[in-house]
Amino acid sequence: NKLPPEERSSGFGIEKGRPRKSAPTPQRPPRPPVTNPDDNVPLGPVVKVYTVSSRPNYKLPWQDLDPEEFSGSGAVIHANGKPRVLTNAHVIDGHTFVRVRKQGCPKFYIARVLAVASDCDCALLSVAESDEDEFFRDMEPFVLSDRNAPDLQEEVMVLGYPTGGDSICCTEGIVSRVELLQYDSPHHYWSGEFRGLHLLCVQIDAAVNNGNSGGPVLGDHGEIVGIVFAGLDSGEAESVGYVIPSEVLRHFVDDLRRNDGHYVGFPWVPFSYQTCDNPSVREWSGLSADVTGVRVTDVDALSDAFGRLQYGDVVSEINGIHVANDGTVLFRGRERVGFEYLISRLFVGDKYVLGVNRAGKKFIVELQARTKNYLAPPPVAASRVSSSQGDIVKGWPSFFTFAGLVFVALEDYLQSFTHEEDRYIPSKMIVKFCQGKKSFPDEQVVVLMKILADEVNVGYELQTDSQVISVNDVAVRNLRHLAVLVETCSDRFLRFQMDNGSTVVIDMLKGRNASQQILERYRVRAPMSDDILEVVRSASVPLNTQPVEDVLAVPSTPFSTAFLTKVIIMSQFEMCCREKPFIL
Repeated sequence: NKLPPEERSSGFGIEKGRPRKSAPTPQRPPRPPVTNPDDNVPLGPVVKVYTVSSRPNYKLPWQDLDPEEFSGSGAVIHANGKPRVLTNAHVIDGHTFVRVRKQGCPKFYIARVLAVASDCDCALLSVAESDEDEFFRDMEPFVLSDRNAPDLQEEVMVLGYPTGGDSICCTEGIVSRVELLQYDSPHHYWSGEFRGLHLLCVQIDAAVNNGNSGGPVLGDHGEIVGIVFAGLDSGEAESVGYVIPSEVLRHFVDDLRRNDGHYVGFPWVPFSYQTCDNPSVREWSGLSADVTGVRVTDVDALSDAFGRLQYGDVVSEINGIHVANDGTVLFRGRERVGFEYLISRLFVGDKYVLGVNRAGKKFIVELQARTKNYLAPPPVAASRVSSSQGDIVKGWPSFFTFAGLVFVALEDYLQSFTHEEDRYIPSKMIVKFCQGKKSFPDEQVVVLMKILADEVNVGYELQTDSQVISVNDVAVRNLRHLAVLVETCSDRFLRFQMDNGSTVVIDMLKGRNASQQILERYRVRAPMSDDILEVVRSASVPLNTQPVEDVLAVPSTPFSTAFLTKVIIMSQFEMCCREKPFIL
């Protein structure tokens, strides 16, 4: 039986299934007083978030899936001097309508989404400006802890609105682990170990269930030490919840403040590396016993480290902090975390210094913090973000069709597969997604996702799930570029060169004549998405005079054909989902 909308909880970020019994907890001493002396627990700033979601149908990118309703939790904090509701990005995933309700209040308030940060799973909400005084009246916002994370074995309290009821729920637990963990949600289990932003994360043993996502985790003095964002499936472990610590939350809020309410993101390491634990690797690299660090194996071509770091360099220090041979740095005096933590604490544009050892010589390299350079960006939930210009819709998939051929970008192609269909994804696409890096700023992998069968495209059924390398011998830069090449083609035949060596050839005249009939037959509302249509229209006037590069306003950098050839056996990817937060 379905629960009424007000009692449904989000299936995102927390274990699916019925509420489970947590393991017995030992007797603990009484908690110290919290900031509000009149109450045992400050419940006022904890709100319930109700979301109506409409997500894209990536299999048929011109359609949406049926709307869903779910709920999560949120905490009122001060952001840029104003009270705001802090919650998880996945709590409002694909939102079309969001409401919030205070504890003990019968009234629902329409919410505005001010910012979404998928890389750290955070979102900031408010209510209509006319309702702000009423909603936040007599409410003392939580204070974000100034610590980077709570201490190991520290007692914490989790507040939120999990499944099983509509009123607030309080559970207690202890901090059992602090380490770096992937935040940007792996929609497929194989993506986790190979890509994705790893940020500081806290593991607790408090009971965490559906609907707890976005709820505050309080320290001994009533301050927020984190918010809940994930839990392990009960089939893997009991009483394991994951918390975004206060340091990451402060970074999110400060990022918005620094950039006038626009979220930029966390910076990341501009090079790939291997650890130097093995003595043979150290000896071969010419490292003396007093030098530790990680060995550079590749450098991001679009970063300022390109040309300054080389293959085989050993990065031994970051801002004067020594990097161990296993790639970790000292954390809080007694613990260790991955050295990426030092970069993630910075803001985009900040300067930092690497201590590098090359062939026995030591030198320093000063770099500027930048966001991670994905060949295929991680999935970003379709969302509407309020701004002074009105609601801005983000994240809907782009597509282009011609003569029944349906083209999409790699990131949207992979989204079309469900978890059960992972095994059908070509390994070459997984390699590009997990390990690929851009050679120029607007590079995309364009995939022939499907073919709407017709006489004009008969015989090409086996060419789906392949990358389009070129159109009429012109290398494809991205989906927009492909659309312009097709729409401005004046040759008799249109030739798509695929990455498997095959060529898809379409008679231009027959293709144009058949396109509209195919769209009507398969009930496709438009031949291309709105963003692609805008680019095609801008190229339609100077058809024979304006170069494609000028239309797209991109540099004429040669297309990179250095594709990865490593074959990854799917069974190896099964290890990626073990002991990882269960995030949908």
